[in-house]
Amino acid sequence: MTPDEEALRAVNQSFYGAIEEADIVAMRRVWSPEQVITCVHPRCEIITGWDDVIESWRILLEEIVPWHISVEEQRLTVRGDLGCIICLERYEIGDEDDAGDTVEIEPVRLDDEGAPAPPAEEPAPAPTASDDGDDGDGDDGAVTRLVVATHVFFREEGEWRLAHRHASAYTEDEPASDEQLN
Repeated sequence: MTPDEEALRAVNQSFYGAIEEADIVAMRRVWSPEQVITCVHPRCEIITGWDDVIESWRILLEEIVPWHISVEEQRLTVRGDLGCIICLERYEIGDEDDAGDTVEIEPVRLDDEGAPAPPAEEPAPAPTASDDGDDGDGDDGAVTRLVVATHVFFREEGEWRLAHRHASAYTEDEPASDEQLN
């Protein structure tokens, strides 16, 4: 792994550390202050701009029950001052009683020119700790959620900074049985 790739992986890990520690200050340090940042949480529309993206994370970090995240299947690419990581996130969230807590995040809609548009008549569903992607409950009552995520980073003043995150609920399919294959 190159030094650039190691640095990119380290800042990506800082992002997950901020989530696990519910540390909004650490979360702010990961995001780019120079780019027009964007974020798509599972089942949510795009959130654009520093204030709205950081506010969405503040809400999530304050309102959702504590969780543990393991990052799997990382695919990392560096091209000059642009870095990208695509990965599978496995969340272990509290217990089943807490997993349905809803967090309200106001999505920002963009018009054809990319400017904020008025809200739609029916807002997008808010992300919940129980979004699709559930692969079951653990024996201890913890609920597992799977998310596939893409992170886009720019190198700014020698440091990698997150400019875009897109996360979608993911379901692992069970392998097909011999009967289904014949």
